[in-house]
Amino acid sequence: MIESGNKKLIQRGDSVMSVDVGRRIAERRTEAGLSQRDLENLTGISQSTLYRIESGGRPARMDDVISIAWALGCPVEAILDENPVRDRVLVAGRANTSTADAAAVKNRLTQFLEMDAYLALHGIGA
Repeated sequence: MIESGNKKLIQRGDSVMSVDVGRRIAERRTEAGLSQRDLENLTGISQSTLYRIESGGRPARMDDVISIAWALGCPVEAILDENPVRDRVLVAGRANTSTADAAAVKNRLTQFLEMDAYLALHGIGA
């Protein structure tokens, strides 16, 4: 295990992945109301492989991440945590405090900006 800034990374062979990728996949899957078996049917990735990815026992290949993101209707960045939207929220909201109201505002603003980025990526304008 290596550390990069404040993120812990696992290195396996030639790939490096965030420890939290599996957790984020599980969170998004749960938010979508899907079981691992449901996600297997949507992606073609076996339930046992999904379990290993979510539990951190196996790194997710990029093609796995893309298939999972597509099936869950979320951007790949939401799973990989490569999220410039979050940085935009901190700047735009100027609410980098720990209050519950500020956190709720940042969460909601992040959701709107992620949706905007997703729609823009797919050529859907307002």
